[in-house]
Amino acid sequence: MVGLNKSSQAESLRTLHDRDRWAAQITSDLMRETPDIQIIIIYGDLHLAKGHLPAQLQKRLPVKTRLTRVFQNSEKIYFSLAKSSLENQVDVVDLGNDTFCLNSVPPWVKWQNYLLFLDADENLDVGEGDGELDLNDQVGQYVKLMSEELDLPADLKQLSVFTAQEPALWNQLEAHLDAKALKGYRLFLENEISFYSPESQVAFLSRMSVNHAATLAMHFLHGQSAKVKTWGFRGPEDFERLIWVFGLGYFGSKLINPKRKSDTLSDIKAAVSKPAGSEYGREALKLALAQKMSEIIFIAHRKKQRLTFIPRNRVSYLVAAELLGGLLGERLYNGYRQGLLSLMTLKNLMQKDWSTENFPLVYLEVMEMIETLPLAFTSKKDKL
Repeated sequence: MVGLNKSSQAESLRTLHDRDRWAAQITSDLMRETPDIQIIIIYGDLHLAKGHLPAQLQKRLPVKTRLTRVFQNSEKIYFSLAKSSLENQVDVVDLGNDTFCLNSVPPWVKWQNYLLFLDADENLDVGEGDGELDLNDQVGQYVKLMSEELDLPADLKQLSVFTAQEPALWNQLEAHLDAKALKGYRLFLENEISFYSPESQVAFLSRMSVNHAATLAMHFLHGQSAKVKTWGFRGPEDFERLIWVFGLGYFGSKLINPKRKSDTLSDIKAAVSKPAGSEYGREALKLALAQKMSEIIFIAHRKKQRLTFIPRNRVSYLVAAELLGGLLGERLYNGYRQGLLSLMTLKNLMQKDWSTENFPLVYLEVMEMIETLPLAFTSKKDKL
């Protein structure tokens, strides 16, 4: 790995042209020293224009070298695809001459993520005024969009959004919850999982991003629609409840960001076969596969089976639930957008109270219907 902007003359590299020239010199030196390796350059889109870094590189190389350019999330290309209703189906556009554009998020998600990034940086001067983004308003706007889309009422007076940096968050939770419930919410906080607590009317936003804010908005709307009085994590007996809540939360985020992609069962199986230390803990991956096997057996034989794998780490239930929730949310969204899942059925699912004692059985019965909905892609790798 080589830093292209690392220079004793960094203060003089102020213009785009200067930075292109400097990066081209470093790259061309590397290519002459190691002619048999492939070099991947990660740089801002402006540098990738033909007259900039590519031109500077070709000047310094002894022979003409094949350069492939990959741009990201061009608004112009996105809206061009939208004219033919292809914006959510096409992820990569071939622009010819070894040039491509990867469209991984809609433009408004990119813009909103940038605003959230600015708000997260307390030391950044964003101009006149206090520069602060009202998180209640931000999450509330997503709640309104989902409420209108799904024809479900929402009382935004019960929404108070906090981040981990605000001491009032834990004070609010302590004032309304017992020790056992607090333990579950503490686990969410420690593992950066957004949640809505109906007991204290507190919403925790774990990360400043559109996906997390939209997920939190759906947690809030879901809790109100189901009229749930308690929402937390007490232990393994709540595993199916977690999957359900995370699944609906993921579905909500897809309403705001249709380009979001979850891991699939194929991705999980592939990750389990990798050495320890891969992206997800092996315990969580094994637990996710064991849960899917249990669901398949129930659907085939109408018999609830104990999980074939029990993790040692309590956090594994949270990670596995997020993985399986993504699978569930993708099926719900794909079925809904294709007209295979009616609005009436979806509203009925949203209104199921997951805090009841018999919900794990209700969950399996609902999964029997959801498993008939098609997947949009078999794996994230194949999709791309």
